[in-house]
Amino acid sequence: MQPNSAFLQTQLKIPAIQAIRAVELPALQLYHLSNGVPVYLLEGGDQDLVRLDATFPAGRTYETKKLAAVSCMHNLKEGSAKYDGEDISRKLDNLGASLAFPFSFDHVNACVMGLSRYLSEIAPIFADLVIRPTFPEEEFGLFRKRILQKLAIETAQNDIQAYRVFTELLYGKDHPYGYNSSEQLYNALTTQDLATHHQLCFGHNNLTLFLSGKPPKNWQKILDDVFGTWQHAANPIESASTSQNFAPQKVLFEHEHAQTSIRLGRKMFSAKDPDYAVMVLLNAILGGYHGSRLMKKIREELGLTYGIYSTLESFTYGGYLNISVETEKPNADRVLSEIELQLEHLQSELIAEEELLMVRNYLGGFLLSLIDGPFPTIEIMRNAFIENGDPYRLTKLYQDIMRIDSEQLRIAAKTYLSYESLTQVVVH
Repeated sequence: MQPNSAFLQTQLKIPAIQAIRAVELPALQLYHLSNGVPVYLLEGGDQDLVRLDATFPAGRTYETKKLAAVSCMHNLKEGSAKYDGEDISRKLDNLGASLAFPFSFDHVNACVMGLSRYLSEIAPIFADLVIRPTFPEEEFGLFRKRILQKLAIETAQNDIQAYRVFTELLYGKDHPYGYNSSEQLYNALTTQDLATHHQLCFGHNNLTLFLSGKPPKNWQKILDDVFGTWQHAANPIESASTSQNFAPQKVLFEHEHAQTSIRLGRKMFSAKDPDYAVMVLLNAILGGYHGSRLMKKIREELGLTYGIYSTLESFTYGGYLNISVETEKPNADRVLSEIELQLEHLQSELIAEEELLMVRNYLGGFLLSLIDGPFPTIEIMRNAFIENGDPYRLTKLYQDIMRIDSEQLRIAAKTYLSYESLTQVVVH
């Protein structure tokens, strides 16, 4: 027996589809420890879990030796004044806690997550590895061996090779955003280099703590006991506020791989720039999601690739636009021609309101997905804070996106997306 459609229509009330009008972030509460260290608190979640992030301006932009920042970060957990690496791992495992180290070019972040009721036991271990790491020689040797094995695997891939050449061409081989990791650079590092980086860049005066989840009521005392007594004034030396401007280049080289990897793009700006929001929207339209113009034309209509994407990366002192695609070698020139054609369309034609509405809705949904729960939300707010000092940037970004019209997008395309202004790397 078939259901009566008229009956279903009268009985079932299907909610109307609503456009996303705002991306609202929860309010952070700000506290200070006895030594002035700021603590940003975001309470939330249904489970008794807590996350603690310790953030320092100690990334590549503050190195006195290449690769010291990332190597220092990964070796924090290998031993401290009170605990060796095995102690740290075993004790945190027994407490149901886990460590993470989300690295960025400009900052080093150490993060621990665990059950709220064990924060008083987790925090002293976490603080000791952050404040007083010992960088044991044997563990550093094992780290270097692991990282070189991983590097050898990665650099055998065309897409990784294309990315490495691309970023070096944009910023230069000696700039923190442009230089590439190598066996030579890792072999030149010593544990003293890691200790020096820690001494210069880790201190109570440039530490910011982010606490999220459902911390215990006495969390302030717990953190004050382990971080609030720290008295070491770090003096990080910034080295990336300026960089050379390089003319766009086109590079082609062979790498003996079945797929051709293409990287196309240009140096851009940080999220503080007035044109950042319009470029976020323009990038989404170009190649920033599955229904983008590049995806529809080059993948769906022409079948020249499985996937093609454009991304807009932003750092504290700059950023870049990157179009990436892998295709068969005979198709490479056709793919580049089609990319050029799509860029010309954006520069010469106004985007239809229907497409603009669809992309705005996509971005609204995507941004909301980034803040689903206290832990991903604190990560988004932390990243925004360390990049430009505004943890609520996401809210303002979507407000700006909602106000951008087609003419502004066409002007931005003319300004930033001329094919001749883009650096091109093709690896066969």
